[in-house]
Amino acid sequence: MNNQSVDVCATATIEKAGLYDTLQDNGRYGYRSKGVPVSGAMDNYSYTIGNLLLGNYRNDPSIEITMVGPTISFSQPTEIVITGADFRAMINEKPAKLWQRIKIQAEDILTFSQAKQGCRAYLAVKGGFQVPQVLGSVATYTKAKLGGLAGKRLQVGDKICYRSSNNSKASNNSFKKAFNYQERNYHSLSYKLRPNINIQDVELRVILGPQQQYFAEESVQALLSNSYQVTKDIDRMGIRLQGKPLEFKASPHQAGGQEIITDAVAYGAIQVPANGQPVILGVDSQTTGGYAKIACVISADLPKVAQLRHLQHVYFTAVSIEEAQAIYKKQELIYSTLEGIING
Repeated sequence: MNNQSVDVCATATIEKAGLYDTLQDNGRYGYRSKGVPVSGAMDNYSYTIGNLLLGNYRNDPSIEITMVGPTISFSQPTEIVITGADFRAMINEKPAKLWQRIKIQAEDILTFSQAKQGCRAYLAVKGGFQVPQVLGSVATYTKAKLGGLAGKRLQVGDKICYRSSNNSKASNNSFKKAFNYQERNYHSLSYKLRPNINIQDVELRVILGPQQQYFAEESVQALLSNSYQVTKDIDRMGIRLQGKPLEFKASPHQAGGQEIITDAVAYGAIQVPANGQPVILGVDSQTTGGYAKIACVISADLPKVAQLRHLQHVYFTAVSIEEAQAIYKKQELIYSTLEGIING
């Protein structure tokens, strides 16, 4: 991968900051026992596809853009891919397409507006943004000032290094047939593989547990038969929902039965605090928690969680572990097929 003939240090400069833009990769693993969350890209599907379309490694750093995007200038030629939500991106005031490779020239200006639908977009650059790792990852975790640029969201004047190269890989016929091919050396992802972000009611598939026994049976059924509205409380730590309250079984040891002995939590776990309103935990959530978890969103549907925004509705569908694994394997097949075609 990353077979580039000439590498020149170039910079992407933040000319105007967005609402919450950070450098992210696949995340920081191996430190949760020390209280450090995984972090990384919230929408891992969009993030990964962006890198693969460029022939990058899956873990190469990209910029995660949230709700309102930045303006970025490029000092040297490169190629980029924009994935995820539509922020009406413009290059030199001309529309930039999503999910495909785009050539960038020196002094080009890339502008993002507000998200039309969804919540997050990803900007990948050929070869990945060149940023030092902290604890084995570039992922920005702002609460502890880890990763990214000094552990902060991107600000006006920030300069991010990337490798400039005029060399690009030739496409082949199998790529054209399987994933669509745009002229001018652009690689484009087939529409059938692009997530549908423009929907009001979002299905999230879940595996029940690990503590559904703490809840009344009626509440488990209520979770699966009612929709829940996304509140304004949305960030990388979690998404609070509003709907039919979930009730706990009476317990002689715990008030209402909602509290448990603190144990590990993960991205996608659905905690239920005392008010009975579910909270879907995000990639920057705490590493342990003392609220019962009624279910967990399956890995393949976490990108949907990343794109949720205020006033959308979600409904939950229970699947088995075996079904979740099969769905995950299909997603991995997309990655490996795309990876093989572009780099083969």
